[in-house]
Amino acid sequence: MINKYKILIILLLVLFSTGLYADDDSLIVDNGLSFDTIYHNFSTVTMGDKLMVSFKFKNTSKKLITITKVTTKCGCTVAKLNKLDYAPGEQGQVDVSLDTTFKQGWITKTITLNTDNKDQEVIEMSLAANVVLPPHPLEKSIDILKDKQCRLCHIDAAKGEEDGGYIYHKICWQCHGNNVKPPIKNSINLFNLNYLKARTDEQLYHSIAFGAVANGMPAYLDEKELDGLSVKQIKSIVQFLRSKEKQ
Repeated sequence: MINKYKILIILLLVLFSTGLYADDDSLIVDNGLSFDTIYHNFSTVTMGDKLMVSFKFKNTSKKLITITKVTTKCGCTVAKLNKLDYAPGEQGQVDVSLDTTFKQGWITKTITLNTDNKDQEVIEMSLAANVVLPPHPLEKSIDILKDKQCRLCHIDAAKGEEDGGYIYHKICWQCHGNNVKPPIKNSINLFNLNYLKARTDEQLYHSIAFGAVANGMPAYLDEKELDGLSVKQIKSIVQFLRSKEKQ
């Protein structure tokens, strides 16, 4: 009877000899497009960063291989090739860009190549990144509606949104918290029922629209709807906060 360890050794030798065994991050084959790596981790990046990586490959088969389609599952990820046809032994690369605007936390993206090689019709590459918010300066004099970096998180993320809940969880929760995250230091907990009950809709609206600059709260109202929030958006935030009293 053959020892089970001998069987394992034989299987490993077969995998190595056929070129199908590789590290988790690579795709080594003898009959298709062989990649140095099919996974890239950008590690920790800052929201708004534009990231780039290239996946290099070589046609290790004995025939011409054509990449028939390149797709990504998100508009923030773009994959480009200089050409689609690769002769035997020819090298190439897939250049991938990832826009982290409005992204936060760990994200993963997949790039898929389709080829005319029946032995390798689909190839998938993947990206990962931990997106964190930009550092927050302590200066209260910063105009949040004008500063480009501040606008990204606190204004632009709500562009086109009408639902108060969506707007709140896109731009307000970062300072004022939500059901999971407490507010940052010196910020009001807008989910506090005592705070909500002590204020009228008009007072809540005024606080958001005109702010309290001395306390670091910017004025968000922009009646021309160019730089800040519209009247309609601010009213929808008030309605959302008011709905918390009924829960």
